[in-house]
Amino acid sequence: GGTQRYDFSCDIYSFAIVMYEVVAAPKRPYPDTSTPFQLYEQVRDGVRPSLPKKLPQELNHIVRLCWHSNPQKRPSALEVG
Repeated sequence: GGTQRYDFSCDIYSFAIVMYEVVAAPKRPYPDTSTPFQLYEQVRDGVRPSLPKKLPQELNHIVRLCWHSNPQKRPSALEVG
């Protein structure tokens, strides 16, 4: 329970998902979800898409940092850029 605070770390997570969609196209990041609540549950529970093996290690590392389950451990936009 409790109140969830949303800040720029949500944007960093979203950026990582967009990067995933670019490198893994046409694969969807959460194909087993059909409702927003199912998607929320998977994200909340730490489920993350598997990254393509062909992805360069540096980009793999950045994506993983950006979708870290602890928002405080995600980099800032300046750090990613």
